[in-house]
Amino acid sequence: MLPLLRRLRLGQTVRDVGPQSHLQKSGTPTMGGVLFLLAATVATLAFGPRDDLAWTAIGFTWANGLIGLADDYIKVRMHRPLGVRARTKLALGILAGLGLALLAIGPLDVGTAVRVPFSAHLWHLGAGEFVLLVVIVSIATTNAVNLTD
Repeated sequence: MLPLLRRLRLGQTVRDVGPQSHLQKSGTPTMGGVLFLLAATVATLAFGPRDDLAWTAIGFTWANGLIGLADDYIKVRMHRPLGVRARTKLALGILAGLGLALLAIGPLDVGTAVRVPFSAHLWHLGAGEFVLLVVIVSIATTNAVNLTD
């Protein structure tokens, strides 16, 4: 797949500011996240349940993936190394997290209790606290994935 991305000139543009070591990333194929989205979706549909929770997870993953795709597209095709503005990415991520949280406490009815890792303790959150937690965790997780890319 990398040769195809190189042939299509879907390479990364690197900003002039920042560490010198990042300059070697110039031309590195980008937009490969779409392949991971497709693979994860196919695997989920092939081997996972096809219930509302699975469809919600797929939708949330694609929502965040499309934000990344738009970011990569702007970097590559419009030659803007910064891609989508940080404020816009944050706003879209918050909307995706809000959508996920509202689906969870609404139609999916998964409840607002949260299990504390490595213990048997269960926190019973109110709807507002649960929504805030889901948004914060979804933004943090998405940014962690983006930073490792």
